Amino acid sequence: MANRARKRKKKKTPKSTENFMARKRLRHAWIAEDTKRKMAHEKRKLGLSKKMDELTKLCGVDGCLVVYNPEDKDLFAWPNAEEAENLLAVYTSMPKMERAKKALNHEQYIEARDKKLRSQIAKHEKRNKEMKASLLMNQITHGEREIDELTQPELEVLSWFSGHKLEYIARRTQLLPK
Repeated sequence: MANRARKRKKKKTPKSTENFMARKRLRHAWIAEDTKRKMAHEKRKLGLSKKMDELTKLCGVDGCLVVYNPEDKDLFAWPNAEEAENLLAVYTSMPKMERAKKALNHEQYIEARDKKLRSQIAKHEKRNKEMKASLLMNQITHGEREIDELTQPELEVLSWFSGHKLEYIARRTQLLPK
């Protein structure tokens, strides 16, 4: 039995993991070779139509895909040309204000994203400040720290926290029945 274990061939492990990577990173540049460009066009077109099919089914929305290749004078429409035309007609018949209601250009998108992230940062900073103040308050209450040994920033945080809690208490007492 020991001989059999020794005779088994060990699996060779590759020296690099390149063979196991899903895909190489693509450079987004013009493909000069005609056959490769046409193959890439077909693959990407099929991939886009598959994504569009998933989007419409999973999200329950209407959608179409139109791809035009000027080299072949080929117009590809998903799911078919008639449905794409109907959907585009519905879209173009909508008033411009309705169409542009949620449309953003790059700058507007970045500004909206920046505003959202700044808001999240402010919420997290406030929460961190509350947690630090609460920890400091607990340390003082349990005798782990003395008020005399607190630094100026710690005293300011404690003052802010106390004011914040007093406002909360005042709001709660107003809600109580008299």
